[in-house]
Amino acid sequence: MKCLIAWMLVVFWMAVIFYFSSQPAVQSAKLSTHVTQLTISFFGVNMGIDALEHYIRKSAHFLIFLMLGGLTLHALKWSRVSRATVVAFVICVFYAISDELHQLFALGRSAQVRDVLIDSVGAAMGIILCVLLIKLVVKINYLYLARKQAALEDKPARPQPSRID
Repeated sequence: MKCLIAWMLVVFWMAVIFYFSSQPAVQSAKLSTHVTQLTISFFGVNMGIDALEHYIRKSAHFLIFLMLGGLTLHALKWSRVSRATVVAFVICVFYAISDELHQLFALGRSAQVRDVLIDSVGAAMGIILCVLLIKLVVKINYLYLARKQAALEDKPARPQPSRID
């Protein structure tokens, strides 16, 4: 069941990416401008809106694929796929390429190799963070079990009740 949920999250996230890539250029630009204005008002950034909007758009590529990389690795681990990190990265890179090609069919949008590279770096970082998180959880579990075992060994054994036949 956990494996199925993990893959459903991957497919859901890919659908989110597909949805945003399907937006015409005008609609996508409105969203970017809105996020940029929110960023300026929240952080009080003293930077031109066009320059900041560019960084926000590229950061969105990075973060969206960071999530996809982590989710994909997680699903592959639950599926017990060997070399899951490599497979996750390949899946994410192919999805980044297909996403850019998909944008060619959205009104006013284009495909950019630079975006595929940003997406790929984001996916790689998501995979690395997921690997580190898994190692951390395993280490914490190991330490917890080791302490629990040590505590059991320090307690004196309780006498077992005798059976009378």
